[in-house]
Amino acid sequence: MKLRKEEIRVLIADWSLSYMKNLKTELEARRFKQIEQCEDGESAIALINEFEPHIVVVDQEIKYSDGLSILQYIV
Repeated sequence: MKLRKEEIRVLIADWSLSYMKNLKTELEARRFKQIEQCEDGESAIALINEFEPHIVVVDQEIKYSDGLSILQYIV
């Protein structure tokens, strides 16, 4: 099943607010509508469970966790 960009859920997890803002702006310019953001690992795990994103962009170094641990949680 092919999803339209408007249907794709994206999660951005990064400690840098400016990076998240810039990435969200770029995604919105490309018609992505369902975008969630968080600054720490605990929130990232919670949003993965609640939001069920199709795409996860996570920083290697994030508060209360690290990017690899979050990706291992997904797998």
